[in-house]
Amino acid sequence: YYNTLRSIAAFAQLEFHVTDKLDVVVGGRITNDKKFGSFLFGRTPTSLTLTEADYKDTRFNYLLGVNYKL
Repeated sequence: YYNTLRSIAAFAQLEFHVTDKLDVVVGGRITNDKKFGSFLFGRTPTSLTLTEADYKDTRFNYLLGVNYKL
């Protein structure tokens, strides 16, 4: 078995005070993942098979919210 992985993320959130009772919240997060793995298997040393997997992905998520004070 052999696996390597790397995950990097950044997040920011801002809150705007629109009035004394109303706030608006805006946020965002970006994540970048890279993963690699290999697996060597077989029933006998002469029938070994190597399987590899490679995964890369970048995602952006957001947050929108409203806070109201009664």
